[in-house]
Amino acid sequence: MLEVPRPGGGRGDRAGHGGPAGGGRGGVRRPAERAKAAAKWALLLEDAYAEHAEREAAADAAVRARRRAEAEETRRLRERLAAEHPELAAYAQQPEPQAATAPS
Repeated sequence: MLEVPRPGGGRGDRAGHGGPAGGGRGGVRRPAERAKAAAKWALLLEDAYAEHAEREAAADAAVRARRRAEAEETRRLRERLAAEHPELAAYAQQPEPQAATAPS
């Protein structure tokens, strides 16, 4: 008799189909193997989440540092302009009020 291949594997990939349990790609795993695989994935996910959090924190710190540097540079330029050209002070844009920032 001619056997027709099945999607996901042929004979022997499931318990009760002529092969060992768990012998194929879609086989039945023992509880200990499932627990070990689940623990491995949990550690992998935990590492990925931690790495993402570290990268996000570093990016946030870089943005805060850049904003502080820009604010300092703007303040310095305003002071220099006021000192060198006091007649232009009436036309200068007023500095924006400092927004309340969350503690870091």
